[in-house]
Amino acid sequence: IRLRISPGMCYKIIQYAEYNCSHQTVTRQQVVDCRKRDCRFSPSHQMGTHSCGSTCSQTLVSCLTTLTANSRPPECFLIKD
Repeated sequence: IRLRISPGMCYKIIQYAEYNCSHQTVTRQQVVDCRKRDCRFSPSHQMGTHSCGSTCSQTLVSCLTTLTANSRPPECFLIKD
């Protein structure tokens, strides 16, 4: 699978499994680093004294969600008898 995200800021990829009953469970999360010094979420964020709140991005770009292939467990733990 090839994903195309517009370059810019850090974003999060969330993988999930979906049960036969339609409940979804997160199986994996990953933050993808934009490597920008003016992004608060990047390990490359500048560490020196600066006005971070007004000069750096404070928002993690909306999540990209993907359904894990062949991940439809037959029974859902959320349904209670």
